[in-house]
Amino acid sequence: MREKRDADIAEEKKQLIKLTQETGLTYLYHDQPALALPAALQSLNFSIMLYGPDSLELMPCLLLLAKASVVWGKLSQAKDYLGRASWMLLKTPDAPAAIKSNLHRVQGQLYAAKGKDAEALREFAEDIYQATVAYGTDHIETSGGYFHMANIFFRQGRRLVADSIYRQVTNMWHAYLHRIFMYQTRPAPVPQGVGPGVVIDTEPVVPGLKNLEKLEGLTFLSTIHELRKAQTRCPKREMMLVCLTLGMLQFMLENFNEAKDLGLKAMVLGRQDPHSELSRQAIHFLSICETVKTRA
Repeated sequence: MREKRDADIAEEKKQLIKLTQETGLTYLYHDQPALALPAALQSLNFSIMLYGPDSLELMPCLLLLAKASVVWGKLSQAKDYLGRASWMLLKTPDAPAAIKSNLHRVQGQLYAAKGKDAEALREFAEDIYQATVAYGTDHIETSGGYFHMANIFFRQGRRLVADSIYRQVTNMWHAYLHRIFMYQTRPAPVPQGVGPGVVIDTEPVVPGLKNLEKLEGLTFLSTIHELRKAQTRCPKREMMLVCLTLGMLQFMLENFNEAKDLGLKAMVLGRQDPHSELSRQAIHFLSICETVKTRA
């Protein structure tokens, strides 16, 4: 009886840790670091209670605290949290690559905030390597290091390099979102058999985006979209690609008017090459947006 009660308490604490972490990250993606910090501190306190003060399970909380501190401009505070996280990682050399990736990304953001571009680029390069080990070369989780790296090159005025990396980020998100979009909007399978219809769906399940992934993608793609709009000679395909990709994400966020506007822009941009794969995708995407608006 006591073991079951202890297990129930531990599970409740795990849920509280998850909830407070997600709350902190949500505030952070909405550019509210002052609200993200209390949630992150609560998550850290719950984690210490459950796992102890030296557990690797504290890493996500410490990195969230460090990231929120960087965004808020409290760089010395961010350095302290990162120092604690780095020491914890040194004691656990076989830590998962995903954790190492996150640590290097936040460390890179701290260096970038200090204007130490060379150090930041090295950290983002290591972030990309560890994310590739953890998730794969073209996974959206790997795109974060590329995005932050591109921001540095853009700030330095190295626009060709920045544009190339922004294009890579957009391509990664486009491939990922298009696969999800096509799965979620596919026609319903036709019933088969005699008597009551038996629905057999043989298509492999494609998981949807998590809420935090949607917020991160919205940050990346909105930034790239604004940069493309500001370019005086932005190639039409580049603008078309980011419009279609951001449009699919807005669709998944159920912002259907924004999705339709972006889909229309993508379709218009694709008129010069109507038979290209991207143009066909834009036409199909806009047709789905029209259908959803009719039902709404």
